[in-house]
Amino acid sequence: LRELTPATSFGFECIEFIEKELGRSLHPWQKWFLIHSMELKRGSYVWDEFPEFRFKTVILLVARQNGKSYIMSSRLLWRMLQWDGPEENAPLVLGTAHKLRLAEEILDLSFSALKNSRLRHRIDRKKDTNGNKLFRLVNGARYMCEAASDDGGRGLSVIDLAFDELRQQREW
Repeated sequence: LRELTPATSFGFECIEFIEKELGRSLHPWQKWFLIHSMELKRGSYVWDEFPEFRFKTVILLVARQNGKSYIMSSRLLWRMLQWDGPEENAPLVLGTAHKLRLAEEILDLSFSALKNSRLRHRIDRKKDTNGNKLFRLVNGARYMCEAASDDGGRGLSVIDLAFDELRQQREW
């Protein structure tokens, strides 16, 4: 709807965060994806108190083994680490897949990326009990994972939901 610039898309900030803070490199398609998927609504800018994303739902379809989980985990970490508000309102990001094991792999990928970065001091704790994997940052932000079942994630207020292997889902 308008030119995508560092003022009109959080994608630019996210790319810089991933490359500089996490020390991860990105393919050109991943950068394109971040810039376009994190576009803000017309009239909304990154400096606004409550900027609004243009898209509520973003679907990424890329061939196997090309970095979907990598970009998903990086984007979720950006979302968690950008939070600087009160801890009681800290964001919850939720990773889900048709099998819990796959959702846990993305959580582990995200945690490892953070643990191996210069931001490891931002980790508060990690919980690894069966069926209840999560990690929490010192700002209160949490990353949980659930299987995409009838009650997976039910009752949770999430700021970002990453659904891996959506093609495996048989019902809405």
